[in-house]
Amino acid sequence: QNSAAADIKGLELGYQQFYDFLPAWLSGLGLQANYTYADSETLDSTLGEKVPLQNLSKHSVNLIGMYEKGRVSTRVAYNWRDKFLSGVTNIVGVGALPIYTKAYGWLDASVSYRFSEKISFVLAGSNLLGTMRSSYYGVETRPQSNWINDTQISVAVTARF
Repeated sequence: QNSAAADIKGLELGYQQFYDFLPAWLSGLGLQANYTYADSETLDSTLGEKVPLQNLSKHSVNLIGMYEKGRVSTRVAYNWRDKFLSGVTNIVGVGALPIYTKAYGWLDASVSYRFSEKISFVLAGSNLLGTMRSSYYGVETRPQSNWINDTQISVAVTARF
């Protein structure tokens, strides 16, 4: 247990479909989409008040374009989340302050090719937009930190024996 009891109420809407009714090579296109609303509340003993549950955004959205046809598989995923409480800190002379992380979006993609039942190749990328995340103490005019996870590109060859 890492906090007091919390109340979480929410809703998630999702959609997923491959458009196999499209002509020829386009019939491999597909889309996944979801939206999540999560309203939360817990008592933070350091602040002495009710706050949202740590690391839980009120709103988040995921959009994923897909293509699956024959030996080729591709995926492009954009994920966005609303601001969220990421912690609480005590500052000498100021007192306890909540730390919020600003809303941000993230783009990942991958493409794979299956040469045979036993050999496949994958090229994948993470954080393709070079998203910078930012946090602040209580209000946005009190910045806490900025950070970027590097864009990562990976290549893999898989062989099954």
